[in-house]
Amino acid sequence: MSSAAASPSTATLAQDTGINVYELEALLEYMAARHLVDRISYTEFAPNKLTRLLLTPLFMDGVLLYHDHFTPSFTALSSFLSSPGQRSTAFQLANNTSGGLYDMQQAHPDMARAFQNYLQLEHSCLPNWLTGVDFQSEFAENTCTDTVLFVDVGGGNGQQCLNLLTEYPNMKGRVILQDTPSVVQDALPNSRVERMGYDYFTEQPVKGAKAYHFRQIFHNNDDDGCIRILEALLPAMSSSSTLFINENVLPDEKPSTEYRASLSMAMMALFNTYERRERHWHQLLGKVGLTVKEIRRFSRHGDSVLMAVKR
Repeated sequence: MSSAAASPSTATLAQDTGINVYELEALLEYMAARHLVDRISYTEFAPNKLTRLLLTPLFMDGVLLYHDHFTPSFTALSSFLSSPGQRSTAFQLANNTSGGLYDMQQAHPDMARAFQNYLQLEHSCLPNWLTGVDFQSEFAENTCTDTVLFVDVGGGNGQQCLNLLTEYPNMKGRVILQDTPSVVQDALPNSRVERMGYDYFTEQPVKGAKAYHFRQIFHNNDDDGCIRILEALLPAMSSSSTLFINENVLPDEKPSTEYRASLSMAMMALFNTYERRERHWHQLLGKVGLTVKEIRRFSRHGDSVLMAVKR
């Protein structure tokens, strides 16, 4: 529709698409009710700003992911919860697989690309954690070019590394992006960002960094998985290292916002996990010998930076 006339008739669209004109009218009436198109008359509809937005590549990737991969997991959630033991997650039940979301992405590069693009879109709409942390003055006062400053573990396309370097262009120290080899090879280009293929369930090879940063990693894992990740990190942490968990830290006494409650359901359907409350984070980190130093929230939804150190 966006490439057709300003407000094509349903007869014209039916001819172009091969869809029955009455079915097309019903579809467009629904889309108009959802404000996805504008209704001119019962036989004439026009694209609007939202129509064109949904046709951009990033939004199309999001629609593809939700329709083909996420929605079936939500549909299977009730069966999964009522019959534990069939599979490890509702995602596995929905897709009749023994692997997880990331295993499926490894086997389907187009899905992995769409997922990374979707995350890029989602993160661009969320607040920047650096609004809550003056990183240079707090963690990089006396660093030099050889200092291992910032390791972004499971950092995807490297957006957080770029955000840090954009905010502090003169800050000295090494910035390292870690993710699976196939992901880091397609990371956003920057000469200061070192790329490293790494599985965060294995021992962390970069020792003594000032900051080990995890953004939205732990909510994909149950407590046992989180403990495995943390135990793989601990030998690399020095007394001057800080673990940054850039994730939701829900207040114990306040209800979740609609967005965070929905995200918790998504985590449950995809990974059999959920967003964690403050007391849960303290308990989880305490099990591996880490102490929560500070929690800084930088949005009303619960977006937070949790900073932890070795006891």
